[in-house]
Amino acid sequence: MNIPYYLEMYSRKTPESTFLKTETSEYTFREMNDQANRLASSLARLGIKKGDKVILLLKNGYEFAVSYFAVLKLGAVVIPTNVKLTANEVKVIFDDSGAKAIIVEEERKEDVNDFGDCIYICAGEGNKTCLSLDELIAQGQQVPFESQFTEDDISTILYTSGTTGKPKGVVFQNRSILSVAQMICIEMKMTEFSKTLLMMPLSHSAPLHLFFISTLMVGATAVTRKEFHPLEMLKAIETEKITHFFGAPVAYLLAAKILEQQKFDLSSMEWFVYG
Repeated sequence: MNIPYYLEMYSRKTPESTFLKTETSEYTFREMNDQANRLASSLARLGIKKGDKVILLLKNGYEFAVSYFAVLKLGAVVIPTNVKLTANEVKVIFDDSGAKAIIVEEERKEDVNDFGDCIYICAGEGNKTCLSLDELIAQGQQVPFESQFTEDDISTILYTSGTTGKPKGVVFQNRSILSVAQMICIEMKMTEFSKTLLMMPLSHSAPLHLFFISTLMVGATAVTRKEFHPLEMLKAIETEKITHFFGAPVAYLLAAKILEQQKFDLSSMEWFVYG
């Protein structure tokens, strides 16, 4: 069992159900799986293979999701990285991990493109040093990538904040991620009708492993926002009929101040989680 297995399964079981909904677009399980396959084929053509490390310097949304699944379909290792890190801080992670590729936000393509021997890919338009993510998806072959790696294989490395020193990579096998995600599904009663709001950065373990992957496991819908804002959080809950939300304590403090002056319909919510 591995993480992309669930995307592949739901692309056959409930292909037209919405898996991902961003600020401007939505994607079914079939669409997400097809586009992840296309990107995986392009990455394979560029030389990415099982065990290679790929840094994702991307905000929450479509680009993160499709890159995440494409890398994992190849048996490569994803390194989700906070988009607010400086180029020097990203370089520390690059050097320590030995990453073979970096996929970055369009606005970061000019300051994260000279780390040495590496494949540079950016959201939006490419340039002489950075390949376009959109073009790689469009040019990719529509061939199924049925993931063959196992629960014991490494899927993810997350770097610590480095408060008392340089960041250190924490290694996750498929088994450990799927185990905690399954726990969330059971304890927080997630079903295919659930809607999870993801506003905390997916470069952190809780939003990524506990809530994004648990949403995938039950065939539910993930609603993403590129950044957190308490007003946008309340608006999203009301308009999207969100059932599950994870946030840092300050997210609730800020939202509570807004609720003192403005009303929102939060009746769809089943679980507010903090950590």
